[in-house]
Amino acid sequence: MLVVLVAFIVSKEAFALRSSPVRPILQRPISRVRRDAALSTNEIRLKKQIKTVWRFTRPHTLIGTIVSIPAVHALASPTFLACFTPTFWYCVLSALIPAMFVNVFITGLNQVHDADIDKINKPQLPIAAGDLSIKDGKILSWTSLALAAISTSVMMPTLPLLTVLIGSALLGAAYSAPPLRLKRWPLPAALCIITVRGALVNICFFFHACLHGFVQGTTARTSLEAYLYPITFFFA
Repeated sequence: MLVVLVAFIVSKEAFALRSSPVRPILQRPISRVRRDAALSTNEIRLKKQIKTVWRFTRPHTLIGTIVSIPAVHALASPTFLACFTPTFWYCVLSALIPAMFVNVFITGLNQVHDADIDKINKPQLPIAAGDLSIKDGKILSWTSLALAAISTSVMMPTLPLLTVLIGSALLGAAYSAPPLRLKRWPLPAALCIITVRGALVNICFFFHACLHGFVQGTTARTSLEAYLYPITFFFA
């Protein structure tokens, strides 16, 4: 009889707990904690992915592009004050944005095709470290090239700008990717770098600035001496 009474009380209390409005109240904090935990996990994953993509772009290689393009435009300027006009800076951005995308394409392609070598020489790179797959690296590289083409066509597709972008992309691919993969030999590898950084970048961006970097009525410095300054400084 005592056993039956105890069983009845226990069953009654259990029924009361099930029918009590307290249960949903207790469930809410638990569900909220789970949701917050899921959001936190997603945020951590997203931050990691963003950091991985940022590492893949090789940010230190962008410094030369960011510095050289405004500098070459400034060398083409007829006056000091002409460097502070909206026309000047729009011309700089029209060259800088696609050039940065092409830079990411070149460095990304190099990482894709050097994955095995980088595991030894540069294990901190995202593909070598296993943080990014080769497939995703290819997608990021070719997407960057597509964005370079789109930004150029939208902003200011001058002949000098198209020359330096297409030339840099082709030489970058020839440097890293098969079948040429010119980086296997010292002289062709050096010639690729000199051609892009020493000739194409300086001369083509200079003439790009001369064509569209200044308001009508001003004349850019288009003498042979003027646009040879950047190349002289580069080789010095």
